[in-house]
Amino acid sequence: MGPGLTVMAGGGAVADEPATGRALAGHVLRALEAGLVDDATLGSAGLRRDQVLRLVG
Repeated sequence: MGPGLTVMAGGGAVADEPATGRALAGHVLRALEAGLVDDATLGSAGLRRDQVLRLVG
């Protein structure tokens, strides 16, 4: 595995680099702004819009 990746018990990898988190949050925010994802869908993933905004910076 590359640096910054951790293999979890479920078999998936989690990127723990801050820049990766910001980039992913930016994609989610653009999807929210475009109406491709709504707050209910975001909530089903365990996230809130304010969290995404904070991660984007």
